[in-house]
Amino acid sequence: MAEPFQRRGRWYARVKDAGGRWRNVVLSEARTKAQARDLAADLALKSRRQRDGLEPPPADKSLTVGKIICWWLDEYVAGKTWAGREEDRFRLYFESTDLVRLPVAALTTARLESFLQHWTHQGLAPASVNRLRAMVSTAWNRARKAGLVHGMNPAADVESRKVPKRAPAFLEPQEVPRLLAELSAADRALVATALYAGLRKGELFGLKKRDVDLDRRLLMIRRSYDHDTTKGGREEAVPIAAVLVPYLKAALQSRGPFLFPQAGGSMRTDQDNLSKRLRSAMGRAGFVDGYVHHCRRCKRAGTPHEENQPDCERRRCPHCGMILWASALPRKFRLHDTRHTTATLLLAAGVDLYAVARILRHTDPKVTFKTYAHLVPGYLHAQIDRLPAAPFAALVLHDRRRAADPRRKSPEKTATDQQVGMEPTAGLEPATYGLRNRCSTD
Repeated sequence: MAEPFQRRGRWYARVKDAGGRWRNVVLSEARTKAQARDLAADLALKSRRQRDGLEPPPADKSLTVGKIICWWLDEYVAGKTWAGREEDRFRLYFESTDLVRLPVAALTTARLESFLQHWTHQGLAPASVNRLRAMVSTAWNRARKAGLVHGMNPAADVESRKVPKRAPAFLEPQEVPRLLAELSAADRALVATALYAGLRKGELFGLKKRDVDLDRRLLMIRRSYDHDTTKGGREEAVPIAAVLVPYLKAALQSRGPFLFPQAGGSMRTDQDNLSKRLRSAMGRAGFVDGYVHHCRRCKRAGTPHEENQPDCERRRCPHCGMILWASALPRKFRLHDTRHTTATLLLAAGVDLYAVARILRHTDPKVTFKTYAHLVPGYLHAQIDRLPAAPFAALVLHDRRRAADPRRKSPEKTATDQQVGMEPTAGLEPATYGLRNRCSTD
């Protein structure tokens, strides 16, 4: 360490920083040379500990939370099929808050919790709030590995919101043909493959014609969209059901290398609005939760009128008398729910849970059991019926018959029965069993 020096009435120290470079540091608190030496020694010790990894180096004050998340989006998310969703989430929930302008050094667990709680009060669902937390946590961990930030992740102590567990949505066996009949020719084979093979959206869009082996009735699942691997990280073969074969033969006549391409023969992307078309087909098939009746005349006049009804019977507007237009409210059903339908169809046909786990390609069969065990026909009924038969009703009827029979005499009390009885209660004390005649009354 160099000797402190004074310039224009201020003391300076020449100290090697955490990066190993010599810098002149102002000792603003030093008034004497002795004080300057002590401060310089403390700075030198701190810098050495930072170079040895015993202390985190000083954070860049110009680095904000927003810059870290944008860096993560550019370095790790760009080019992914789900990049658009993450970018939209950042634009909707981060850019409008002060968190993006907060320096990384000032980000604490309490500050992040306050940010998440703000969106909770705004009505954001718990699962969506957890995704915001995950964005900050993932961006911080990536930036720490890259040496941009140091220290503990502030999101580590922020508890995830509890997401309510709901039963999976699925179609009954008799509903599947009705839905397929309402789909267009371009979507029918794709949705049939989703229903009868249990493939995910990216796996469906990434399927190529060479992945179909109709002779051995196998589908080779090798990729998701244009990625070289699937969610499970491995290639797997899925058996082709006999009912699915005609749909695949029709799909093999399409243009291009993909099995379910776009109109021009290229691969479908994540922007393909298949879920919307699926819900429209649900409405046409009659799988609805009700109908919304609205008046088109009042809507044009700027005073819209609508009402929810369980049926689509003709009704008139109470304001202008015009017949209301009924629109179906389709049952909630996502494309991913086709995997739940696959499991339901298999279980309804008597397939065991282990085979269902293999067909759905779950890495852990426990996931299959937790999700679909209640759908096994008669499974829970057979288990609950294993309870031993309790003759409670028979005992009650037997006691009533004994009480109603006047010919039955009550047995004489024994000496023990006369001695042991219920002690009378007094005040607030509970009744107790004791020897009523044990003590003499003399």
